[in-house]
Amino acid sequence: ETFSCSSFFVGAFSSSLPMNFTAWADAIVNLYPEGGDWIEGIPQRIAFEANDPEGKHLQGELVIYNSAKEPIAKGETSHRGKGLLEITAKQNESYSAVFTWDKGETNKIKLPTIRSKGTVMRVDQRDNEFLIRVGKNGMDEIPLGLTIMNHGSLNHYQEVKGDSIIIDTDKLPEGIAQLTLYDAMGRIWADRMVFVSNGKSKNKDILIKGMPQKCTPFMPVNIKLEGEPNAEVSIAIRDEALADPVYDNGSLLTEMLLSSQIKGFVENPRYYFEKDDDERRKALDLLLMVQGWRRYRWEDMKEKFTVREPFEISPVIRGIEDQLYRHSHSYHARSPCRETKQ
Repeated sequence: ETFSCSSFFVGAFSSSLPMNFTAWADAIVNLYPEGGDWIEGIPQRIAFEANDPEGKHLQGELVIYNSAKEPIAKGETSHRGKGLLEITAKQNESYSAVFTWDKGETNKIKLPTIRSKGTVMRVDQRDNEFLIRVGKNGMDEIPLGLTIMNHGSLNHYQEVKGDSIIIDTDKLPEGIAQLTLYDAMGRIWADRMVFVSNGKSKNKDILIKGMPQKCTPFMPVNIKLEGEPNAEVSIAIRDEALADPVYDNGSLLTEMLLSSQIKGFVENPRYYFEKDDDERRKALDLLLMVQGWRRYRWEDMKEKFTVREPFEISPVIRGIEDQLYRHSHSYHARSPCRETKQ
């Protein structure tokens, strides 16, 4: 379940309408526990994202209540409908959530079932290092290992000893790093994406001369570039009048280091690289907790399953002999993929 999440709809429901997507009102809230699963007995951060059915981001507050209707955790959206809260789930306790946005409409629903066994991985960035905190419940006797992957390459491995690990980010390539906790059987217990920002991919200054302020169609332009000797430079020229400076303003840097590494569309990616300050670092980390969240269900692989389709060694044609063209041995063929039940 690489990109699954726990979600609920927020708003009023009319009993006179059929129970479908359009019957719900104005908010959709998705929850993303840090590391993958929500584990009981361990303080854990949960990222969330609130949008309306058309994808517009909502600004509001998410509050989690216990069975006694007491608020025990709350978080506000901080950037493009995304927010963060921290909670410690207790055994045999049930929880509900309420989201309130500027329209004042609210709705609540029980949160997903909490797992009694698992691992929580919390990652905080401090200057040029990552502080990784590992919390385990029901797994004290299971040794774990930590790997760090960048762009598909393994850059760090170590056995997890204790409940905290410090990683020097200067030794890692710049860009998204995938942190994974797994046991000796290769089963993944927690997974987290973080962004390594150590300046290794910082743009060199390139001076462009000769570019006119306005150009007519098919007008020849002579430009001169001054920069690092023997540097490889990529140039893209487009009509500024047709560019959206807020919504999709990505560059080669943002595409290679960020947008191509996570699911979904990244709005205004240039924002995360304009400055290296605390505000943008938090927004970038929140983006990865939402659009880079994933969870592994290796337990499902232990269950017996039926192979519905044979392994494809050669093209397979299935069908029923057409009685009208029996002597010509004509068949109505169907793709095997269409017979697969979801």
